[in-house]
Amino acid sequence: MPGIRWVAVLVCFVLPGLVSAQELTPGTEYRVDSARSEISWELEASLRGVRSRTRELSGTARVVEAGEDGVQLEGRLEIDASSFETGSARRDRTLREDSLATGKHPSIVFSPHRILRISSWSEDEALAIEGDLSIRGVTQAVRIPVTLIRRGQRLVVEGTTRLLWADYGVPDPSSFLYRVRPEVQVTAHLELVPSP
Repeated sequence: MPGIRWVAVLVCFVLPGLVSAQELTPGTEYRVDSARSEISWELEASLRGVRSRTRELSGTARVVEAGEDGVQLEGRLEIDASSFETGSARRDRTLREDSLATGKHPSIVFSPHRILRISSWSEDEALAIEGDLSIRGVTQAVRIPVTLIRRGQRLVVEGTTRLLWADYGVPDPSSFLYRVRPEVQVTAHLELVPSP
C-alpha cells in the first residue's frame, strides 16, 4: 500500500533552493525528522475514495558516493504499517488484518540505493531514487521521481508514485458493491536532518 514517489534525493540548479546530486557530501548521514515528515496514500473506489496518512516513520540515509553519474546511498526508511487510519474502524481493521497483514509484517520498509537523472535534456536535472520497497513481506525494486529542497541544514524530500496492489501480494479488498482500483497513489513529505 504505502509506498512512494518519494524518499531521498534530488533536483536541479535551475530553481532556487533545489539541490543537485553533486552537492551531497560522501559520508554525510541524515535521519528522518518524523515530527515533520508524513507518508499518505489515496485509493480510488467506486463509491468514495479512501485516504490515509501517518507520521509513524523513522529512518536514515548515508551518502556513499556522489558524482556526475549520480549518488550511491545506504539507508532504510521504516513505516509502522498499523498506524494508517482511514476514518472507519471497520475499514482500518480490514486494512491491518487482511490487506497489510500487520501481525506478521508490522513494517513497510524502503531501502534507497542510488539517485540518478531521469531526463535526457542536459539542462534538466530531474532525478529519481531507486531502491527496494517491502510491503507485506514482498520486496520489489522501485524507481521514484523525487525533489529535494534545502532549508538551512534540512533536506526536504517530496514525491508521489503509484503502486499496484498485486505486486506486493495485497488481496483485493473489493466487495460486490464496493470496487477498488488495483493501484494506490502514495505521497511522501520527508524532512531529513544531518546526524550528529
